[in-house]
Amino acid sequence: MKSFNDKEEGKWSIELTIGAVMRVKSESDGKFDLFRPEAEQIDGNSLSAVLLEDFAAFWELLWHLIEPQATKRETTAEQFGELMASDCLVAAQLAFFDEWHDFFLQAMKSDQAKALEKLMKYRQTAIKLVEEKMKDPMIDALDDKVESAMSRTLNASVGSLGESLGEILDHLPTANSS
Repeated sequence: MKSFNDKEEGKWSIELTIGAVMRVKSESDGKFDLFRPEAEQIDGNSLSAVLLEDFAAFWELLWHLIEPQATKRETTAEQFGELMASDCLVAAQLAFFDEWHDFFLQAMKSDQAKALEKLMKYRQTAIKLVEEKMKDPMIDALDDKVESAMSRTLNASVGSLGESLGEILDHLPTANSS
């Protein structure tokens, strides 16, 4: 069983049992079939990929998982959502994927566990690479280049507009020309 805290330091548990997995599948009308993480389940994407990339989908799954705890605490879905700051949701996501991995190990489905392990490893690598790239001085220089290009484009557009208006005005009849 894995756990995470909400923004008020309330502790929530994620425990994947056969019963919990079946309940989530049933309550989500089959949207979240946790038995099949790599199957195309949502808009042609694997469930595992969607749960990593789409915070709204992950929050929905998380609510299905913790709803029995929330009911005991008399916490509604809206209240739970208010308790979940973005860093709390990321912590819950990591806890969930660890628990999901362990679920498959315990079920002797090492192929599924390995797929989830690799997915999380690749995600961490991607996050690390993006963070490193964001420290590159080229990123800051990019702002200046973009602003300069926007200024050139705007100046060219305004210049063209001025020329067009000048040509139109040149062809308008004046009060003296009759």
